[in-house]
Amino acid sequence: MKALRNTLTLFIFVWIVAFPACRVCAEEGFEYRWIPVGLQVSTSISDGVFSLDDVVDAAHETGLNALIVTDRDVMRWEYGLWPLRRLFRRTIEASSISTYGFSNYLQDIEFYSKKYPELILIPGTETAPFYCWRGSLLMRTLKLCDWHRQILVVGLTEPQDYRDLPVVSHPASIRRALRWSDIFRLFPFAMIALGVLVFFRREYPYKDEKGRECGRFSMKGRVAGVAAVLLGVLFLTNESPFLPVAYDPFTRNAGYSPYQRMIDYVHEHGGLTFWAHPEAANVSGRDGIGIETAAHPEALVETTGYTGFAIFSEGYKVVGRPGGAWDQALIAYCRGAREEPVWAVAGMSFDQGSKEELKARMRGTRTYVLADALNWHHILEAMRRGRMYATVGGRERPVLLREFSVMDSSNGQKAGPGRTFVVSGSAIIALTAGLQDEDEGEGAVGGADEGEGKEETAFPAHENQLKDVKVTVVRNGAVIKEDDLALPVRFIYVDPVPLSGKTYYRAVIKRGPQIIATNPIFVEPKGT
Repeated sequence: MKALRNTLTLFIFVWIVAFPACRVCAEEGFEYRWIPVGLQVSTSISDGVFSLDDVVDAAHETGLNALIVTDRDVMRWEYGLWPLRRLFRRTIEASSISTYGFSNYLQDIEFYSKKYPELILIPGTETAPFYCWRGSLLMRTLKLCDWHRQILVVGLTEPQDYRDLPVVSHPASIRRALRWSDIFRLFPFAMIALGVLVFFRREYPYKDEKGRECGRFSMKGRVAGVAAVLLGVLFLTNESPFLPVAYDPFTRNAGYSPYQRMIDYVHEHGGLTFWAHPEAANVSGRDGIGIETAAHPEALVETTGYTGFAIFSEGYKVVGRPGGAWDQALIAYCRGAREEPVWAVAGMSFDQGSKEELKARMRGTRTYVLADALNWHHILEAMRRGRMYATVGGRERPVLLREFSVMDSSNGQKAGPGRTFVVSGSAIIALTAGLQDEDEGEGAVGGADEGEGKEETAFPAHENQLKDVKVTVVRNGAVIKEDDLALPVRFIYVDPVPLSGKTYYRAVIKRGPQIIATNPIFVEPKGT
């Protein structure tokens, strides 16, 4: 029986090697290859230390095929004293795309795209849809909260699309419909009218024979009337321009509605959205004011419609672990509770540091996108559909994924990351990987089936070869197989449990400091 199983596994492996799905996607008939993409880097346009020219030059030197620049859209904070917050306020603004000019930003990216035609430059931004104030300025407990709860926006092409991003720092972008309660905002007019009446109030009523008022005006009424009119004018000015907004920096319990608003807006305008660093907490301070943002892994579950999240380097330990928020979102998608799946990318998160540190980040933190052409639109479409994997920790000789696929044992069809696959036989998970000089990074798309763990066969390494690569396969949030293998990795796993509904497989590869996280392959049993 064991000999038969090994013979079957050998046949499967030969099939996968002979017909790698990355070379030809049977589903669409195009040739595909893995394209290294750098995501999430700021320039001196906002909070980065290097100019766009320097950043693009570094990307060219490190061999990236595409670079997604994500300067900050707006860096402006306001605090006002109650009850006249708009009149008595302090505003701090730092460099951002807003101060530089959205048109200038897009024109610069277009310019360097022409200067480096072999490097695909894609515009983006890192945005903070919301921040709020908590505590008291007088009690010295004032804190700026949630500023670092940020979203990466990728692929918007029009300056106006960036200007209208719904952020709390730009009230005009978060307008809402009028409500009946807004009538109370007109109270300054009532105060002014009352002040006028009090101002002309007399101490006693008295008329002469011609009916003219002769009573003396009340001095107290005059003072009170002037005070009421002045206060009304102050409050009226404070309410100007009478713009009803969905929330402001003093809104309590806004929850994730500002972020959902951002996600929906970008989706409507054809862009992609990724949670930037859901596990990162930030605690700092400036000028006696605290700055705090708690880790927010729940963001992946509380919001919908976004493209994905940066699993590296601040989304792997909690969100990306088996059974974490990522798996919870994927399981909800499989059950029909979410309309779209969630994909993982690698975010470089670089703004400050040396040129060598920038290059090291570009070499070590990458998203490999499976596309059939090296251009902006094909790369974004592949990212939108999850045809990619993320890696961190790889430097001069990183391990590259060649293929991650699921094959239907009944007909040999297969599919890869980001695809949904209908199967009638057993699911066979295949994964191959090697060092960069052994495997130039071409990868595969595959097909899928569902089940639980059967036996897997990894082709044996040469004698005395170090088995320093750990492969982990996750199905529906649970680890179903782990194995230590040698390079080059050739991993096959036959999953025997019958499918009972839509299911997904994903894999994690570890070697030393390097980690590779694939995106899921979805499988459905035939006839469902």
